[in-house]
Amino acid sequence: MTRLNYHYRNIILPEMIERFTYVNSSNLPKLEKIVLNWSFRHNNFNTKYVSAYFTALEVLTGQRPNLVLSTKSNATLKIRKNFPLAYKVTLRGQKMFQFLDMLVTTLMPRIKYFQGFSLKSFSDLGNYTFTVSDPLNFLELEPEFVKFSVLGPLDITFVFKNSSPEETLSLLTAFQIPFED
Repeated sequence: MTRLNYHYRNIILPEMIERFTYVNSSNLPKLEKIVLNWSFRHNNFNTKYVSAYFTALEVLTGQRPNLVLSTKSNATLKIRKNFPLAYKVTLRGQKMFQFLDMLVTTLMPRIKYFQGFSLKSFSDLGNYTFTVSDPLNFLELEPEFVKFSVLGPLDITFVFKNSSPEETLSLLTAFQIPFED
């Protein structure tokens, strides 16, 4: 059990039960998964950088990423059917908490002029999405700076179960994720 998972089960959940007065423990909001999506749009869908995206996402998550292919052609973007668009990884369980811990302890302190995440990125279902514009802030990618300098922004989505935006906000602040005022 990771440090953050232990903190979630033993400290955060009892505080959430007190604050929102849940009758049943199955109604508690729960961080179900973290989805990372890395689009090739930054490089105009150039296929020669696909291996750099694959390697970077595999190094960050410890999982093999899934390649997302286009379902139809688009002439304005110069994309044909079954053309590679992005890599996607879904983290659950221990790997999810390890990535969240890495995000809080190493990535956020390294972002320049970081004031906190926007409160406007909550969905109606209580999920939260944000973008890391400079992925080289991850310590794991820094040793091979030249290889990963072509990478574009990384989209990260926290998917919650049984959660409203207010409950999601209190849960994320309990995980020490800062938000701007």
